[in-house]
Amino acid sequence: MNWDIMVGRCDHPLHIHNEMWLKEGPAEYTGHLVAEWVGGEAALVKAVKDNLSFILRQAHVNDGGYQALSPMPDPYIYGTHTYYKGAAVMHNLRGYLGDDVFRQAMRDIQADYASTTITSDGFKVALKLLLAKTLIHFLMHGSLRRVMLPSKCVSSLHNLLVALGTWM
Repeated sequence: MNWDIMVGRCDHPLHIHNEMWLKEGPAEYTGHLVAEWVGGEAALVKAVKDNLSFILRQAHVNDGGYQALSPMPDPYIYGTHTYYKGAAVMHNLRGYLGDDVFRQAMRDIQADYASTTITSDGFKVALKLLLAKTLIHFLMHGSLRRVMLPSKCVSSLHNLLVALGTWM
């Protein structure tokens, strides 16, 4: 069975539309997740490394130079950057947020924006809102009822807020 074809076709209806990297990047990343599911962490690491190597070697060649994901110039909307750099962004987001928060955030954004469009800026705002809810839940129901290392929490919270642009 060709997993790339199966994953690519089955995954498309599940992702955000409008800016193509928000649709195609997660669809491509799903192939990495299937590799992890079938072959474990080593298979995921290989998929991610292969993807990054391909981006570094080919994306600028295939897409007329180095491109930002948003806004993507029309001739390259379905180019290498959209799929493969988009997948790398999803992997980095997963690594930053952790598996559980990443999965829940992606599910919630998909549900909240299922019948509308979303841009990269909208995706960022949606993540901020969802992560704020997650953080409030964590503080009210998680950390207050568990023994934990406050310095780690403060450091993680600071890094998260800085990354989201909300640290004053």
